[in-house]
Amino acid sequence: MATFQELLTDKTKYTNDTKVTLLDGAEVTLGDLRKGHMMESDYRKKTSEVAQTKRELDIREQEFAAARLQAQTQLEELASQVLKGKPGSTADEVDAELEANPLAKKLMGKIGEMTGKMAKLEEATTALMQGQQNFKTTMLVNEHRRVLAALKAKDSTLDEGELTEFAKTNYIPRLDLAEKVMNYDKNLAKARKEAADAARAEGVEEGKRQAISPTLPQKVRYMAPNLPKDAPKTMDEAAVAAGQDPEILALLTQGA
Repeated sequence: MATFQELLTDKTKYTNDTKVTLLDGAEVTLGDLRKGHMMESDYRKKTSEVAQTKRELDIREQEFAAARLQAQTQLEELASQVLKGKPGSTADEVDAELEANPLAKKLMGKIGEMTGKMAKLEEATTALMQGQQNFKTTMLVNEHRRVLAALKAKDSTLDEGELTEFAKTNYIPRLDLAEKVMNYDKNLAKARKEAADAARAEGVEEGKRQAISPTLPQKVRYMAPNLPKDAPKTMDEAAVAAGQDPEILALLTQGA
């Protein structure tokens, strides 16, 4: 028996139109199975790449945050020195002193630069996570389509819209499980009806067999319109009368 890996990789021996049955009973072609496997493999690869990129972005963001905090701390120290040199200065006067200070201007520029870089990193992180979510959504949609096709192949009367809505309403992530739950009552009622019909049919056949088997009940009365009043009325009375009849006794004792 071929292994799962052989079925997926050996396209010469096992063509895309070869049908296989999955553990859940769904029948699919190897082509669809290979597409799903490739998409799942791509998703794992994509997830790994996203995780790595996210770690790198987080590290850079931490570095930018540390650099900005350092610049802010140095700028606050300069502002403190201004206040010490000129007690009673207003906030505007302190800002004017700092803007005229080359080091303070450099620190303010660095703070602005780090803030801008952090904003870009945040945008990149958001776009990265959104891309991963979109990829996952696409994969789930394709998987749902595959499952729906397999369920439809088994039951042509299946209402896809009803099944999808039932799965959403009952928070069932897998459509094959939702189909089993949704049809449980219907299948149970069907099984009960089939069992009752089978039992009824068996009873009818048994009745027919009994009807064609003749039986002679004991102590049945056989009445004739012209019998004497003292004639036996049952088989038991006839047997007693016969045992007492001289002619019958004579016949029975002949040759004895």
